[in-house]
Amino acid sequence: ILNVYSIKDFSALSDRSALYYRVSVKDDCSNKYSTLPAKTVLLEGKNLGLNNEIIWDTSAVDNDQILGYDVYRVVEGDTTKIFSSNNGDTYTDANIYSQNYYVEACYFVVAQHQTTNIDRPQEVLLSNSNTVCLEPTPQAFVPNAFAPLGFNKIFKPILVFGSDVDYTLEIFNRLGTKVFETRDPNIGWDGKYKGKVNPLDSYVYHLQFTGLNGQIYKKTGFVVIVQ
Repeated sequence: ILNVYSIKDFSALSDRSALYYRVSVKDDCSNKYSTLPAKTVLLEGKNLGLNNEIIWDTSAVDNDQILGYDVYRVVEGDTTKIFSSNNGDTYTDANIYSQNYYVEACYFVVAQHQTTNIDRPQEVLLSNSNTVCLEPTPQAFVPNAFAPLGFNKIFKPILVFGSDVDYTLEIFNRLGTKVFETRDPNIGWDGKYKGKVNPLDSYVYHLQFTGLNGQIYKKTGFVVIVQ
């Protein structure tokens, strides 16, 4: 009768590095037998704004042949296979946050392997990677120029995963005079100060907003008034 044993390694930091395991046994005569090392799949990821990039390395299991890798995404309990590859690879999950819907996305990779030993069962076995969970990054897209008397008449940052909580946009000319201020993210600057269009020049903006994650973000830069 074939006995199958399993053990859970609760001390393993599987999200920091690939891990190698080997099983050793002794018979009644104290002869020791060991498997070849088996290597886990390490999955890493990072948020790139509207996209998530995930990277995984190759697996290695005894004398098995690695048949391929399937990438899964888990969002609010729903699991979807989103990509397949024959190797350790990089995959960009694009535009999953395009509707400004702030939600955590988790990923894991499943390696498929099969023994090359004809004396062993030939079923396809599965080995899971660690799980990586990513959140979208609140950010502001800010134009660097606009034309109050031309086509792009309004200077207004575009928030992604941002809210109107504690929103502030201030604009100063090169003399340090504040020429515009608003606390409404829907209101932009038309380039005017005291009813008149400001001269063609470079202006400093200070932007502050609260992301949907509750964190406060600040951004400072320059915007140029052009014709």
